[in-house]
Amino acid sequence: MVFRTCTFIVLAFSAVLVAGDSPSSLGFLKPDSTYVITFAGSTNAFTETQTSVNLGSVLKDKAPPVQTTIVHKIDHFVVKELGSANWVLLEHPSDLFDASKWNGKLAAESLLNADYISELEKKEGGPQQIKWLRSQAAQEIPSVQTWVNLSHALSIAPPAKKPNQLKVRVNATYNPPNKN
Repeated sequence: MVFRTCTFIVLAFSAVLVAGDSPSSLGFLKPDSTYVITFAGSTNAFTETQTSVNLGSVLKDKAPPVQTTIVHKIDHFVVKELGSANWVLLEHPSDLFDASKWNGKLAAESLLNADYISELEKKEGGPQQIKWLRSQAAQEIPSVQTWVNLSHALSIAPPAKKPNQLKVRVNATYNPPNKN
């Protein structure tokens, strides 16, 4: 009888852990703080890709068609609540097409720290940059909250306190038609 009772207690405790009441390994996250979170491509529900082809120049100038691809990717999130295990309630824009505005807003909020502002105030054009950062941070973007299992995250980091250098890659090949 004692063995059966102990077995029942162990099974009940295991069921509670499987149900998601296990302690979180994400104790370093703080509610109402912003984090840059990246997910693997196949598990990223916060990415939308738009592709279009412009055939107008093919007909008019006999130029090759132009294909444009835009990736809307949310990588800045506000942690609203820590759940059990690795579940976290994240705030993000309600429309993926607002990803660049949202990421820019939260990045600007992070850059509006005392150290960076005092650095900007000493530079020529610094007050204009501060004004621009404040306008970016003040944007109103409709948002929603979603429970996300962060065990699928590749990285979690606080946003940069100083701006990162923007790197733009353009892959373009154009062979003009022969005009004889």
